[in-house]
Amino acid sequence: MLGADVVGFQTYSFARHFIHTCSKLIGVDTTPSSVILNDFVVYIGIFPIGIDFGVLQQKRQEKDVADYMETIKAKYPDQKVIYLFIY
Repeated sequence: MLGADVVGFQTYSFARHFIHTCSKLIGVDTTPSSVILNDFVVYIGIFPIGIDFGVLQQKRQEKDVADYMETIKAKYPDQKVIYLFIY
C-alpha cells in the first residue's frame, strides 16, 4: 500500500490507525494526512463511500469472475485475497 500515491479509508479513525501503525511498526515519518517513506509521500484520504452489495454479489456469480476468483485462490492457497471489482 505504501507504493501508492493515495490510500483511502472509510473513516477518520481507520486512517488514523493506519498512520499510527506505519509510524510504530515500520518506523516511517508521518503527518496527520500522509506517510513519508524515504523521499516518497503517500497521502492518506478519507473517502466515505457505500457499496452496492447486491451488484457485488451479482458480479461474483458471473462465470468469468467466478473462474478468475478460483484461479487466484489456487495460486495463493494460504493467503487472504481481497477482490476489487471495477464496473
